[in-house]
Amino acid sequence: MQAKKCEEKLVERDWDKQLQFEHAQLEQKLEFEKKIEEARKSQLGQVVESPAPVKSSKLPKLVITKFSGELTDWPRFWNQFEAEIDRSEVAAVTKFSYLKELVNPKVKTAIDGLPFTTEGYQRAKNILKWKYGQTSEIVNAYVQNIMALPVITGSHPKKIHEFYEKLLFNVQSLETLGKLKEISGYLRMSIDKLQGIRGDLDGRQLERVGFSKLRGSPQEVDREKSCRT
Repeated sequence: MQAKKCEEKLVERDWDKQLQFEHAQLEQKLEFEKKIEEARKSQLGQVVESPAPVKSSKLPKLVITKFSGELTDWPRFWNQFEAEIDRSEVAAVTKFSYLKELVNPKVKTAIDGLPFTTEGYQRAKNILKWKYGQTSEIVNAYVQNIMALPVITGSHPKKIHEFYEKLLFNVQSLETLGKLKEISGYLRMSIDKLQGIRGDLDGRQLERVGFSKLRGSPQEVDREKSCRT
C-alpha cells in the first residue's frame, strides 16, 4: 500500500513537470510569434511612410505643321522634323513616310517618285535641302519680305502693328541665321517707311526689333540719309 502511494506521487510529479515544460514552450512560441508580427508591422509601416516615386512628366506630342514650300518656312519645318523624326530610332522608310505626309503636294512631287528605301529617304532629304535649304536663298527671301513692307504715312495703329510684326519676324529669323548685320542697310531703310511716327521712335522702341545695334552713330545715320537724298 505504501509503495503504491509512492508510485502515484511520482507519476503526479512527472505530470506536473510535463505540464510546466509544455506551458514554457507555449509561452516561448507566443513570444516568438509576437516578435514576428511586430517586425512585419514595422516593415509595412516603413513601406507606407516611404515617399511615393516621382512620376516623370510627359510632354505633349509636338505637332509639326506641314512645310508650305516657302523658303522662309524651311528653317522652322526642318528644325522640327529633324528633332522629332529624323533623329529618332525608327526605320528610315518610316521616316520617309512622315516626310511625304508633312510637305504640301507641290513639294511632294519632287520626291514622290523615289524608291521607298533607306537610300530613297536620303535622296529625298538631299533634294529638299538643295531646293529649299540654301542659306543664301533663304536670306534673300527674308530681305525681299523686308523690302516689300509698305510705306505708312500716317499714325495708323493697326497698320503700324502689322508692319512691326512682319518686320520682327524677318529680323529674328535673320538673326538666328547669323545674317542680321550683313543686311543692316535694308533694315535702316525699312524704319524710314514709318514716316508718320519715325521722328517719335526712341532707342528703346528700336531695340525691341533689334535696331539699336544697327543704327550706328547719329552721324552715320545722317550720312546715310544724305546719300539717299
